[in-house]
Amino acid sequence: MIIEDVLNVWKTNKFRLFKIDAIKGEAKEIKSLGDKAIFVGCNASIAIDSSKFVGVKPNHIYFTYDWTCMFSQGDDSREIGAYNLEDETIQPSTQGISGVDLVSPAIWVTPSF
Repeated sequence: MIIEDVLNVWKTNKFRLFKIDAIKGEAKEIKSLGDKAIFVGCNASIAIDSSKFVGVKPNHIYFTYDWTCMFSQGDDSREIGAYNLEDETIQPSTQGISGVDLVSPAIWVTPSF
């Protein structure tokens, strides 16, 4: 995840993905997830087949982050969004969130398969 500080507010602006070969000690950058989607957050991360879940777009990274867990200088930047790997755009999401400020960090609910 690549972030930048604009006016003391941290925002995600890009993701870079790598496939790691731990045995060879190599990392290869990946440009596409194909039909998969990744959910990334402070609490957990998971990759799924997007065709098996209604509303989940392929080749997207769904992310949530609460920068207050990293920085304590008064910045309370919080983000929820979807990053499209194909065109490198971020669609912020506030669906299901009442008000602008979140009371606590968002979490992904991971079903038991």
